[in-house]
Amino acid sequence: MNISRVLKIIIKNLGYLSLYLLKLFIKKRNIILLEATSHYRYGGNPKYIYEYLSKNISYDVYWLTESKKIKQYLDSKGLKYLSNSSFIYKFYTILRAKIIISSGTSFYDPFYFISRDKNLVKICTMHGTGPKLTIARKYNNKESLRIVKDINSFDYVSFCTEHASKIVGVNQLFLPLERIRLLGAPKNDVLFDVDYVNHNYNNRNILKQIINENINGKVIYYVPTYRPYKSKLPIKLLLGFDEEKFYNFLEDENIFFIYSDHPSSLFTSDLEENNRIIKINFEDNPLFDNIELMMETDILIGDYSTLSTDFSIMKRPQIFIMPDYAKHNKIKGMAEDIRSLLPGIEVETFDSLCLSIKKYINNKNKFNDDYGDKIAKLHDKYVGQDLTESRKLFSEFIIDILENS
Repeated sequence: MNISRVLKIIIKNLGYLSLYLLKLFIKKRNIILLEATSHYRYGGNPKYIYEYLSKNISYDVYWLTESKKIKQYLDSKGLKYLSNSSFIYKFYTILRAKIIISSGTSFYDPFYFISRDKNLVKICTMHGTGPKLTIARKYNNKESLRIVKDINSFDYVSFCTEHASKIVGVNQLFLPLERIRLLGAPKNDVLFDVDYVNHNYNNRNILKQIINENINGKVIYYVPTYRPYKSKLPIKLLLGFDEEKFYNFLEDENIFFIYSDHPSSLFTSDLEENNRIIKINFEDNPLFDNIELMMETDILIGDYSTLSTDFSIMKRPQIFIMPDYAKHNKIKGMAEDIRSLLPGIEVETFDSLCLSIKKYINNKNKFNDDYGDKIAKLHDKYVGQDLTESRKLFSEFIIDILENS
């Protein structure tokens, strides 16, 4: 354990001891706290629960954030939030809260007041669903054990299916059955709403902000996920890949290529940006939401990310680029073989990438004829057919906790 971490633990414990007596005089209220994996992001499952609860229940619901842009957005919507800019009120509210909801493997824990508060229920929504394994045991055992310990600090963890709860929850995260709930993925509710999806696709308001013009062509969204090792972007590792040829292909086919990588990724270089290729910078766009962009997208290109499971709900074409499959599986591992559940085609060369794009980008029916069975198999295991109103299920679960606390 390094010195800075030891000092951090000492300071947090001293803070807890100095404020412990204050906690004894503060009465709990029906207050719900929600957060993304970073307090500088607004998205994921908690965002969709937060907006639903704020609209549909009478209890106090707060978003935890330190982003000026997020605070301005929430102010414009009349939504409540907590920030260090009003630290005393923030801390006072946290001490009164009864529930905190997070999508990460851990939760915000100032001075250990949340982890040590037995009267504050901690709920994890998980950040996504799919056969991807998030714990790299072969890579870093100490870090893996910490993650398992952290997620077991939650009182409840939600999954979409019995299969997912066993393969990921029990087998990988060592969660006891009494902590597991099948409440679904709130962010996927909107993807099940066909009318809402079509409305967003036809208007393409997110893309207009990204590209700064009306969209008169097709759109590909590329989402290479986190790897615990340095690597080129996987698309650059395709046999025969050439950036200039790729740009010319996009220009000829009137396609826009939008991409984003995981905030913790170790990719060594980006694609050169131009009028066809655009990278989304999360630091500059704390309000960016993958789900919103996916609804406006024609094809998703991915690899091991659970975003492919989300996107498959719309049954639109997907392409997979996984040149480091063997390395990724050896170092990071998977809950089960991803290749057996791919809801789309895997390509290994630049030519096959271009051919697959041309084959499916204007022919969704052909794609579903070719991969509909794979999509159904993935959904049976990791999405579920009945959990189309996850926000409502979470709301009922939360109300039950509050009314019986």
